[in-house]
Amino acid sequence: MLQAMTAVKVSNVTFRYFTGTCANDIAIKLDCDEVTGCKDIVMEHINITSSSTKRPLTAYCQFADIISHFVSMKIKCDYYEEPLVPVEPPQQVEPPTPTKPLAPAKPPRHVGPLMPTKPPTMFPKPLAPAKPPVYYAKPPAPYAQPSMLSFLSNFVQYGNGRMILTMKDFISNSNSTNVDHSQAFQNAWRALCGGKGGSASFVIQAHETYTIQPQLLEGPCMPRNIHIQIDGTIEAPKMANDWGRNKLDCWLCFEKVTGLVLTGSGVLNTHGESWWSSVALQSRPVAVRFFGCQNILYNGLTQINSPRNHITILDSNNATLSNLHLIAPASSPNTDGIDISHSQNINIMSSTIKTGDDCVAIKRNSYNINVTYVTCGPGHGISIGSLGEGGASEVVQNVNVRHCTFTGTQNGARIKTWPGGQGFVKNILYEDITLINANFPIIIDQQYRDNAGQYKQSAGATAVKVSDVTFRSFTGTCAAPIAIKLDCDPNTGCDNIVMEQINIASSSPKTPLTSYCKFAHVVSRFVSIPITCSFHTEDSQPASLNPQPSAPYAISPTTPHTQPHAPTTQPPLFFRFYTNFKAFLGRLGRNC
Repeated sequence: MLQAMTAVKVSNVTFRYFTGTCANDIAIKLDCDEVTGCKDIVMEHINITSSSTKRPLTAYCQFADIISHFVSMKIKCDYYEEPLVPVEPPQQVEPPTPTKPLAPAKPPRHVGPLMPTKPPTMFPKPLAPAKPPVYYAKPPAPYAQPSMLSFLSNFVQYGNGRMILTMKDFISNSNSTNVDHSQAFQNAWRALCGGKGGSASFVIQAHETYTIQPQLLEGPCMPRNIHIQIDGTIEAPKMANDWGRNKLDCWLCFEKVTGLVLTGSGVLNTHGESWWSSVALQSRPVAVRFFGCQNILYNGLTQINSPRNHITILDSNNATLSNLHLIAPASSPNTDGIDISHSQNINIMSSTIKTGDDCVAIKRNSYNINVTYVTCGPGHGISIGSLGEGGASEVVQNVNVRHCTFTGTQNGARIKTWPGGQGFVKNILYEDITLINANFPIIIDQQYRDNAGQYKQSAGATAVKVSDVTFRSFTGTCAAPIAIKLDCDPNTGCDNIVMEQINIASSSPKTPLTSYCKFAHVVSRFVSIPITCSFHTEDSQPASLNPQPSAPYAISPTTPHTQPHAPTTQPPLFFRFYTNFKAFLGRLGRNC
């Protein structure tokens, strides 16, 4: 008689954020034991493509419970059934042989009228046989999705019972030498957006290259989810004069679209080199724009040489941008990587940005922004602003920039506001930042201007209020003499600027690093560079004895175990008293 085979139990295993290419036909192989099986195998954000364009990737799975979210290939698995071990029913209780008859029970004593009682049961009834346990043969229900991506909970690889469209479906003559495929692309979008059903896909294969004019890709769309897979190349006209009569301020313009999934390993080349020297900034288009959009996932593509911003997010909510490569020369003017305005709940992660301006710029009226694992450089850093230009009232709050690297950038972690502006910047966290020959690794500039002219601060002028900003765990090298620059407004100032564990060294051993600080309240702990700041005075505004707690920082949805630290409290009351008293003595000395 053969005994049941045993196996090492495998359970509670998570595979998350896999990207790249696979040289085999099988990218995912789960060959589990038929008796023991594998339980609670979770796969999330798996984006693997084949090294060969002729060979699609597959998955092999036996006897495993799989929970998958955003996996680029379909996984079908024979779920194992735990062996049903027969359970013997318990022995029935034999009634004991009574030696003497039991005396009748005395009736209980009642205050009210007596109620008739049933005679006691002499022998218990035999127990019913126990039912065999029920074993599930289906995977357990998946855990709750992050709220910002709940709209994609049922998303699978294109081709699983959904409508699939290609460019060739809309090109009437496959042998045509026409290099402009704008109309075919627009027709494909109309079919994709207007299609019936829960989801639809539009695919551009790896070997395909198309040139298109600016496109307005407008919603709302009929399908709940729209998937565009670009593994080939889409180009704009090479010369600015060839962009046609469609005077859009963007090349691929997504408007009022909900549930868009834009993925692939392809390239978007807008040939901005023909614009930079010949067309003024305000007349140059951005490459990709999301305006009034909801629930966007943009993953995997490479964008090259945008005339202006590579990506603009405007008036949108719930967007995740990941595994992107945004590339332009360091000398290309105003080629921001990602610009965010009037938007909320935006997540940028695991991307490389090499451009001629800000890698990421978080601008007016935006909040709950998370930037994680971004490599920036060349470029102007990851910036808040600019804000307050022309006296505008603008707000940015709840921003996390974490686990990022700045290489050869003009700035690192930067906040920039125009003199005379209004509004506020608060609850900002820059944490775990690596510096490689970066200039101005830490900078708050409330005197920002984009020209070389001098600005004279007028008496009583306003400024965007900057407060509750934390710079934590900065390491690396600085190529400029000034590593920390806090140039705050003399009237408004900067409050509660916290610096912790700042360890920055000079790229040149002969150049010692210094700091520049004016009109800022700074709390520093373990900072390698001395910071001496002239604190601003708060005329006729006594410090509050009961300061209100600030709003919490935004929480990164990618790693639940790495929640940001709580905001540091305001400086103690005696700290402000000392500041005001010191300023009073200064004025008294001048009067004497």
